[in-house]
Amino acid sequence: MINYKKLIYTAIAFALSFNAMAQAGNAPVSPNSNSSWSADFEKKRDQSFDNNGVLSPAGRSELEKSATEAPDEFAKHFAQWKLSKRNTSGVEHLNAAYTLNPSFELLWPEMMQWSNIQGDKNRAKELAIAVVDKKVLSLAVFEYGRNTLASVQPDGILLVNGGDDSYGVEVLQHAYELRQDVMVVDLSWIQNPKYLEFLKSRGITIPPNTTGDEKVFQYLTTLGKPLYLGLTVNKSLLEKNKKNLYCTGLALMYSTVEVNNAEVLQQNFEWRFTKKCILNDEPLNRNYVLPLCELITYFRKTGTTTNKELAQNLLRSIAEKFQLTDELKSYLK
Repeated sequence: MINYKKLIYTAIAFALSFNAMAQAGNAPVSPNSNSSWSADFEKKRDQSFDNNGVLSPAGRSELEKSATEAPDEFAKHFAQWKLSKRNTSGVEHLNAAYTLNPSFELLWPEMMQWSNIQGDKNRAKELAIAVVDKKVLSLAVFEYGRNTLASVQPDGILLVNGGDDSYGVEVLQHAYELRQDVMVVDLSWIQNPKYLEFLKSRGITIPPNTTGDEKVFQYLTTLGKPLYLGLTVNKSLLEKNKKNLYCTGLALMYSTVEVNNAEVLQQNFEWRFTKKCILNDEPLNRNYVLPLCELITYFRKTGTTTNKELAQNLLRSIAEKFQLTDELKSYLK
């Protein structure tokens, strides 16, 4: 059995250090004043996340100052929603902003999530279809979401951080009913009481006063279901638990028993992944570094030549795009 844990320790930094960029949206924006201001505000917010997906103190301070300069009521509610922790008061701003400007596409993925949380599956599906039809998210985000779902066993739990890494997955589940057996647990909603009720209705009862990503994760490990972490979850959470994490593609399977994940990863990459958009200019695509590094190592150790060149070529292109060539040179020889 090939031991991949050393590789996880080193490659994880390359694949997971782009958490902040996973928050970035790709929506076209209507050319009116409140939409333009709000889109700019969201861009500033996306640039203020650290590697753990948390707003830096300086970034939050600057955003709070900008929020006081919002040009109208819609922009004010939009800014307060984006500054919130998706708790009850935050959702009030989301609803108000959507009521004032339901055509603002940057709100659609989050309104889709909120509709689903409230049990309004029809509205969630309508919004998901609208996100697809209007190309609110890039094709690369949808492909990333599809490949993430392909990395998860049937009836598995997928823990995500929120943002494009979860939007693509959930839009596919609602719009196309793809892999609805996978239960997505979004850490960005965990402080919302309605979300906790929603999870409870799906068999996941988060204990009272369970705060923090690590505590939520530790609770999920007790449920006896296949548990996976998306590659953009809190980096410190991944580092604390990396001894029990095994890459199966664009997700990390949790297991306290050593797993030979190489064959599963190879099958997912060769037979279940679509690869039309891996080289697109999409920040999430940097996260393909980890599975590609693992595949190349496996191919070398087993003498496998099928798709070795493809994996190396993809990794080389991603490394050049994100200026990682020096860090990944040992995998590119």
